[in-house]
Order: sequence, then C-alpha cells, then structure tokens
Amino acid sequence: LGAALVFGFADSLKQVLGILQTGIPSEFLLMAPAIVTVIVVAGLVGKSRPPAADGQPYVKE
Repeated sequence: LGAALVFGFADSLKQVLGILQTGIPSEFLLMAPAIVTVIVVAGLVGKSRPPAADGQPYVKE
C-alpha cells in the first residue's frame, strides 16, 4: 500500500511540476515516478525478512 502511495505522489508531483513550467525537461518528469519507486524499493531491500520456512520442502499432510 505504501509503495502505491509513493508512486501516486511522484506521479502527481510530475503533473504539478509540468504545469508550473519549472524548466525541468519533460523527459525527466516522465521518469520521476519510476525513479522514486526504484529508490524506495532499494532502500527497503535490506530490511525485509525471509520466510520462516525458507529452504524447507513442502510436505502435504
């Protein structure tokens, strides 16, 4: 849910900056949501925990 909110915020920021004529090239504004998402995901990669049963075979009971 948080990733969707960050992506949506970056997308709306792209539109606002495009309207304000900030002088930033439109290509960079189009890349902004994807770049922000990659940065956020890269920051969270080390903090995630693997599954508790990682490496154990599944046995159907």
